[in-house]
Amino acid sequence: MPATIVTGICIVLFLQLGYGSLAPVLVLKLFVLAVLLYISDYRFRFRYYYYNNLAISRKQLLFIAGFIDFLLFVFTMIVAKGVSGDKYLIA
Repeated sequence: MPATIVTGICIVLFLQLGYGSLAPVLVLKLFVLAVLLYISDYRFRFRYYYYNNLAISRKQLLFIAGFIDFLLFVFTMIVAKGVSGDKYLIA
């Protein structure tokens, strides 16, 4: 839920401020994503038995979750910029 809220905030900032805000928005998203993954790993560090039985380490699981979240973020930014009426989707 917090990652979704941060994604929404970043999308709104990007749409309001334009391409000049792309770098700060990406840094904000990556920083918050790293903090959320660290908190999640610390809080649920003893609940990875299911994934360990599937031969998936904690680092792999966190990397995959972060990668998928970031891909969805980029896809959402592209779609939001296209819906907003800008004819150039990617700078």
